[in-house]
Amino acid sequence: MFKIHPGLKAIAILAGPAALILGVHAVSKNLEPSRPYDPRTAELMRSIYERCTAVPKLERTVRCDEYVSYFEACTRGQVECSLASAHELLARLSFNPPPLRLPVVEPVSVTHASAP
Repeated sequence: MFKIHPGLKAIAILAGPAALILGVHAVSKNLEPSRPYDPRTAELMRSIYERCTAVPKLERTVRCDEYVSYFEACTRGQVECSLASAHELLARLSFNPPPLRLPVVEPVSVTHASAP
């Protein structure tokens, strides 16, 4: 009869749950719902790009030059871009991006009113 080494048993016992955990993590990462964003973010990105490219390259500010290079790298597909990463860049460069989440508007009802 063939004897299994105790080290192999330990690896099998530990590898099973680890593989399961890694698999669940990979699946949940891909199925994660997209975060809501303010639709003005894309419009703001375009307007900042147009404003920054209107100035000649040698006269641009550092933050405009960094934003233009990021925007052009996104359009060429050199970096992976998303609205969240663009929002982080706008915040880091102090371009005052709109909030990621829209504010919740709650209905108000008047229960009692008095005339002056």
